[in-house]
Amino acid sequence: DISLLGQIVSWNGKNRTEAYTGDCGLVRGSSDGLFPPGLAATTDSISIFSTDLCRPLKFTRTGKHLVHGIPVEKFELASTNFANTSVCEENTCYSNNIPTGVQNVTQCKAKSPTFVSRPHFHLADPSYGDQFQYGVKDKEEGYDSSFWIEPMSSIPIKVEMRLQLNIMLEKVEGIEYLFKNLQSVMFPVMWFESVAMLPQDMASSLSMLVMMPSVMVGCGVFSMISGLLIMLSLFLCKINREKLKVKICGEKPRVECDYQIVSPGE
Repeated sequence: DISLLGQIVSWNGKNRTEAYTGDCGLVRGSSDGLFPPGLAATTDSISIFSTDLCRPLKFTRTGKHLVHGIPVEKFELASTNFANTSVCEENTCYSNNIPTGVQNVTQCKAKSPTFVSRPHFHLADPSYGDQFQYGVKDKEEGYDSSFWIEPMSSIPIKVEMRLQLNIMLEKVEGIEYLFKNLQSVMFPVMWFESVAMLPQDMASSLSMLVMMPSVMVGCGVFSMISGLLIMLSLFLCKINREKLKVKICGEKPRVECDYQIVSPGE
């Protein structure tokens, strides 16, 4: 079934993870951004399963664009991906009981206290940024992730991934003399940006690949029309020959227009 192309069935031999409960633990979505042809032209959202987060990431359609002259559909990381239950009830099974905008992936990575968000806590609760006097500054552009997909073939033309790794700093029992006044802080360790795009010199090849079905359909239609015209021409020629024969026979003695097949030797 071509509609299942790229859909991940199992991970590490299992169809669910132990990181989350309920439907949140199911292994589902696309594997490495592979999609069935035509999907990007008909759907409003796509899902990519992330093995680093043990969960799918949902991307929603935001509009049409051009990349190297190729029409593409842009899908951006949905704002509900890292939302808590107060913002998105569907995320209840992720047990994300912290201010919205940060995903707790502690159970995914060897139970280490790890949290993931957009860079600089983009689209997250303002309380995260308010913890710092400088260094953390949200902005409207440049901190999101997206897939730019050619709609007919569903081939990703451009991929942008930007995520931030955070840890929770808390007091440690037994060493209060060092961290006596330490408050719980969601501390950003690093954020990364990964961008991949189709090279300019390969754009023409992809354009030809995308146009190939239309070219084949055009050739088929042209062949059918040409065949019909040839058949019509032969039919009209035959009619004209019959009319010409009747006209000539009408002007000559009947004996000159009668034909008889004579066997050899007669």
